[in-house]
Amino acid sequence: MPTSATNTPGSVTSFVCDCDERIRPACSSEAFYKEYEGKRYCVLHYPGKEKRDAFNDVVKRKLDAGDFDFRGVWFHDKANFIEFHFKSEAEFESGVDFSQSIFESYVRFVGRHQHLVFEPDSFMNLEYIRIEKPELLSFHRLRLQPNWFVNVDARKFEFISIYWDHNMKRDIQGLNRPQDDAHSMLSVTYRQLAVNSEELSCRVATP
Repeated sequence: MPTSATNTPGSVTSFVCDCDERIRPACSSEAFYKEYEGKRYCVLHYPGKEKRDAFNDVVKRKLDAGDFDFRGVWFHDKANFIEFHFKSEAEFESGVDFSQSIFESYVRFVGRHQHLVFEPDSFMNLEYIRIEKPELLSFHRLRLQPNWFVNVDARKFEFISIYWDHNMKRDIQGLNRPQDDAHSMLSVTYRQLAVNSEELSCRVATP
């Protein structure tokens, strides 16, 4: 039975979330939200659907503050990361980290008009994300790099009007792994993206 927080979300606190320490930097300034199965969680990592309003408030505060660390965050509801949520000039200059996040509904990353959102020096980390229905993860009118999809199966993701910015040397260096490991992981990623493209072509060609 979840136990509610007694302090105000976002207040000054010495609370430390009981999520995995590898993803804890995403909520280092967050207050205790509720207890779940004997563990104390912030609202970002709390695995319960009743957190919707409090969760949305914290996500908006992070985005407004330019904090794009969403490691291990539990998204129970639909998530729309349309470009103006990131930066009013419609360009994304730094990195956004969704590694180990959990998505239980559809997720959309959308650019508008001719803006591709992610600048050449920016990055997105999707490593080890969990999503119940991969076909509900959509990328539309964006600049993307293949190495952002390492260690996540992209075969069923939806890609529409994507500019693929591919540079082998940069892609390998960006993984921060030994070269042989990076080559191996990228090979898997390239194959999965190729399968995605082939299946999309088949769907489009089917009368």
